[in-house]
Amino acid sequence: MASMQTICYGRGRPSETDSPVSSELERVIDCLLKNPSRKISYSSLEEPQDLEKSLAIKLLKLGANVIIIDVNKKAGDQTLKDNLYTTLNQIKQNEGDIDILVNNAGVISGSSLLDTPDKKIQLTFDVNIMAHFWTIKSILPSMIRRRKGHIVNVASMAGLVGTNNLVDYCASKFAAVGLHEAMRGELFANGNDFIKCSLICPYFASTGMFAGVSTGILPMLNPEEVTDKILDAILLERDSTCLPWYAGYIPLLKILLPSKVFIQFTKRIGISSSMDHFKGRENSNKKMN
Repeated sequence: MASMQTICYGRGRPSETDSPVSSELERVIDCLLKNPSRKISYSSLEEPQDLEKSLAIKLLKLGANVIIIDVNKKAGDQTLKDNLYTTLNQIKQNEGDIDILVNNAGVISGSSLLDTPDKKIQLTFDVNIMAHFWTIKSILPSMIRRRKGHIVNVASMAGLVGTNNLVDYCASKFAAVGLHEAMRGELFANGNDFIKCSLICPYFASTGMFAGVSTGILPMLNPEEVTDKILDAILLERDSTCLPWYAGYIPLLKILLPSKVFIQFTKRIGISSSMDHFKGRENSNKKMN
């Protein structure tokens, strides 16, 4: 993986500025201009074990050049789109073409649909799925031109099975799954299947984002487990991965069982009550109220 250019798009600490791309990102651009080694890791993440930082460390150890960008939760979709395009163009101009794109951004409301403010629903879709369109549209053309590249979309088991108090989050993650499937099909139909696409659908991971979540009979994932599987997907060019692996059978049961029976099944294994004591990143949640 030496000399591979990798961008990880993820959500970091909310910025107090009005810019949708964190103001700290300006330091990344300065670093890109001044650092001749082209091996760069940027992070303003809240926890050492957050997925983006863990993945960046592993990629750096393999010799990849890693750039992490995050967004300001206060921004609207129009400004986010424009600034994301601008930022990615600056990175491409200063660092060259991108070989691997990891879309891992995610925010969560953790409340019932009727209790979720419209601005939080909009934010969930802006960050969890719309920004993925903008990153892909910015980076995919050069991948096609060079006939190589890998796009990793980190969705969720919530993108395969819906549940209560996660309506907006599930809908955004279902969209991420649909984006992966449709984009993969479109690349194949147009003779561009040399571009690799991977979909990662993890269950809840023990990051601050999911603080207070109850996982029922399924285990709470360690962030290291998730990043290991993302790395496997990149190195082994896997199409899709569910975590834990046996959770991949749950969507099959959704198809095979009558809907009422399946809902009872999710209740028995604890999925439907997983958000009952959700706290999340309390500081971030307060900023959005």
